[in-house]
Amino acid sequence: MAKKFETELTDKVPRTADCVSFRFARPPGFDYVAGQFLFITLPSDASLRKPFSFSSSPTEDLLEFTTHLSGSDFKKALDGLPLGAIVTIEAPYGQFTLREGVGKIAFLSGGIGITPIRSIAKYVVDTGQGVDMVLLYSNRDVTAVAFRDDLDAMSAAGRTLRVVHCIGDAPNDWTGYRGRITKEIVQAEVADYVERFFYICGPPAMVAAMRGLLGELDVDAERIVVESFAGY
Repeated sequence: MAKKFETELTDKVPRTADCVSFRFARPPGFDYVAGQFLFITLPSDASLRKPFSFSSSPTEDLLEFTTHLSGSDFKKALDGLPLGAIVTIEAPYGQFTLREGVGKIAFLSGGIGITPIRSIAKYVVDTGQGVDMVLLYSNRDVTAVAFRDDLDAMSAAGRTLRVVHCIGDAPNDWTGYRGRITKEIVQAEVADYVERFFYICGPPAMVAAMRGLLGELDVDAERIVVESFAGY
């Protein structure tokens, strides 16, 4: 059940040139499930209430969400908050979460859609659940890859997570995939895709494209979990 509470902004962590993680104190007794989201209301205006996925994991002693600073009125107000500012949070919400008993999952993500996926992957690694995870992560260029250090660290932790980057404007020395995630990339990197649950998160157009791609591969719709980030 969602709760409403006030909490303090404790840190701002740059992830890319225009992407920042906002961290808040976690109230005693508050819990959520990896992959869920929150609503935040800023102190300057009660109408400034927006949803964000947790990028933190329930295994961490803080609350964090991560967003692009797009220049909207809300994002300007959010970025202008000083450390120590008090905000109102309502949480948790959402069903973009691990399914009971699922041992193999594949994430298809674009841009800032990585946030709830980072939450889930961190939770799986920290709790040692042994879920086999593959992440196909699409970005416009290498500088836009959020949580790269975190993803590298998790992929090195017992090989629970394997990360495959797809870069649109890749440098000449790039040895990975170029462009967007395709059916051929899924077939090559997730050879056992018929055995996996798929988690898709990103801009609406990307989510629609990935749904279509999985449809072409005859992945059962019941094995697809979706979160769409509009308006960022």
